[in-house]
Amino acid sequence: MILKRTVRGMLPYKMRRGRDAFSRLRIYVGVPRELKGMPLEQPDAAKMRTESNNRYIELGALSRRLGANF
Repeated sequence: MILKRTVRGMLPYKMRRGRDAFSRLRIYVGVPRELKGMPLEQPDAAKMRTESNNRYIELGALSRRLGANF
């Protein structure tokens, strides 16, 4: 319930598109049946968090790691 309320707070819930997006949200406890047994993939952005013990990262460094070209 906490995650669902958190996501709802990030959406424009009072507008139709926000309500529609929120209605499509599915949250599972554990692994859904259709994904059980499949190998897990960890995105590069998640790997970045485990590489170091830094408590912060500069926005430019994060953008570069996610593939931004500026």
